[in-house]
Amino acid sequence: MASIIDEEVAAEAKKKEEEEKLANEKKEREAYAEKVKRVFLLCFLTLLGVALFLNLVAEKIEMLGESFGIGTIMFYLLLLYMAASLRIVGPTELGCRLLFGKPIDNVSSGLTFVPLGISGLVLETKLVIQDEFPAEPEKIYRGGPGDEHGRTVPKDLQEIGMKPPIRVTFSDRNKESGLEEIPENDPYDCRLTAEVIPVVRWRIDDYVLFLQTIHSIDGAKGARKQLEDSCVKTFTELLTKVTPAVALRRIRRYSNELHDELEILTNSWGIKIENAQIKAIPFSRSINDAVQNVVVQERQKMASILEGQGIGGKKRAELDGYTDGLKKRMDLLDVKGEIVLGAETARDIAGTGDKSSQRTIIAGSGGFADLIGTAAAIAESLKTKQEGAK
Repeated sequence: MASIIDEEVAAEAKKKEEEEKLANEKKEREAYAEKVKRVFLLCFLTLLGVALFLNLVAEKIEMLGESFGIGTIMFYLLLLYMAASLRIVGPTELGCRLLFGKPIDNVSSGLTFVPLGISGLVLETKLVIQDEFPAEPEKIYRGGPGDEHGRTVPKDLQEIGMKPPIRVTFSDRNKESGLEEIPENDPYDCRLTAEVIPVVRWRIDDYVLFLQTIHSIDGAKGARKQLEDSCVKTFTELLTKVTPAVALRRIRRYSNELHDELEILTNSWGIKIENAQIKAIPFSRSINDAVQNVVVQERQKMASILEGQGIGGKKRAELDGYTDGLKKRMDLLDVKGEIVLGAETARDIAGTGDKSSQRTIIAGSGGFADLIGTAAAIAESLKTKQEGAK
């Protein structure tokens, strides 16, 4: 327990140290950007002063049938240069000003000055970006002829961006199932391999830092690859220790842990993780069919048991009713049970009503033995009930 607390304290201290480092780097970038702006302003004012000075001392130049001072020409050229250096950042965009290709400062929506030929401007959306890993649903390869599980994506499909799904092998039933009170007969409380689909929503928070870090890992493509790898790592650490039934019950908790892991990973990327969650754990058709068969068989088994119990109860009730009837006749007539039973047997053989007719009974010794045995059993039941009544 003490070691776990020490690890948490160390992790918190490390996180705080990284945040302070990023804050100091941001202050340095802002100070450098301010210095560059002052240099640009100084250069502009210097050129404007030179233009005014030349307009006073230099001779005018004839152009297009008119005379212009050199300073006037320089002034118009400066105005033209400034107009050409104006750029617009859209309402849903975030910009970054570059100085000879190096990120200088972030630029918000609106009109901004980007010195032509010296500085540049790159734009990116400032809206929330949603990524589903490893790719969008229509880009997931789940198998084909000869590869039912989609282990290898054909090259022609790789070229159009098809990728295999993220699959996790869950654990067999263990103590975690007991903690979540999962029934032992739950069909998903066992070792299975299934897809896990993570969805991450993020946005660029610091475009300068984003360009400095993401460009060093193969751009946004590399960033998405690292996010995907972090998702797989988290799933391996968490989901392989529980059954699918437990994972489904803890899906919110595991989504929060995934969010925390991605925040730690992207702390120095200049992006903000808005939300990270496990979208779904879709089971394959074969798994669902197998689970459905288990459920159906369990229900059929229970139905057979209940049906057998019902038939047994019915037979017992019929026998009890028949025995009670014989006992009642015996009490009313004040005769022994054997006499009442013999009379009832004879009546059943002869038939009553429409069924009454002359009948010929042919039976072997075995048949008569069965008949006598049945009569003796019923008589014994009558005797038992009579003794109980007394």
